[in-house]
Amino acid sequence: MTIGLTANPPSGLVAAINFAGGQIPARAGEPCKGVEHRLVDAFKTFGKKSRVPTLWIYSDNDKIFPPEIVEQLKNAFSGGGGQVEYIKIPPFRDDGHSFFARGVLQWTPHVDQFLKRSGLALSENPLPVPQPIDTPTNLSENGRKQFEEFFVTPPNRALAISPTRGALGWHAGAGSLEHAKKAALAGCAKHASDCRIVVVNDEAVP
Repeated sequence: MTIGLTANPPSGLVAAINFAGGQIPARAGEPCKGVEHRLVDAFKTFGKKSRVPTLWIYSDNDKIFPPEIVEQLKNAFSGGGGQVEYIKIPPFRDDGHSFFARGVLQWTPHVDQFLKRSGLALSENPLPVPQPIDTPTNLSENGRKQFEEFFVTPPNRALAISPTRGALGWHAGAGSLEHAKKAALAGCAKHASDCRIVVVNDEAVP
């Protein structure tokens, strides 16, 4: 856990970023309900020792950590002495807990500004985003945006496209590549029947 790390920081740690962070004794995908007091107590303990700036990014419709719980965590952490800059993102798609994986283009400016304020210089010549295939010409404007967004998402990602209808579906940050491919195909199949996987991570699929 990022916040826990700041309470016992390695040498040289100057800042930390918390994307929808927390840990609950429940199955993946279940909301943090009924046991949040344990997490609040942990964040209060971390706050007593943490002294580096932290950026917290949560969405209003996070189904794991809803806003009322995040407020408790923030108050507990800052009440113990922890430094918090909290950014609450408007509702993101059907579950804001996926904001880190699927909203890279939206959160990047917040992170860049935080790093700059923390004295971490930004590269003026960042590495180019890998794009193993050309942007399909039959994508809609929204489809082109999603196509570009896919290439800056976490690993274990797959992209599916319909060559005839220009439909698109992708999934990133999955537990396995097989999961990513199935989810990408399922998303594309909502709009077309001839979807196929064209990119896995940064490699084109023949």
